[in-house]
Amino acid sequence: EKERNRWDKTKAEKIKSSVSLKVQQLPGSCRVTTESNIVIGNDTNFTGQLESGTYIVIRGQSYRITDIKSRTELHIS
Repeated sequence: EKERNRWDKTKAEKIKSSVSLKVQQLPGSCRVTTESNIVIGNDTNFTGQLESGTYIVIRGQSYRITDIKSRTELHIS
């Protein structure tokens, strides 16, 4: 993980942010019901491959993982 400094132009203040350069596609598939924060996986290993507080990308949108319930269920925000 690499740390960098960036400027927020709307606030004109320096903000420190952590930037993870690791992007990885995982095996399996998942589904998310509209207006739900629950991700259900098929042939997945969420508990073994992901961590709460990190981000996943679903259909081009990033989501923060808030809880990992099992190998096949996690919650996002």
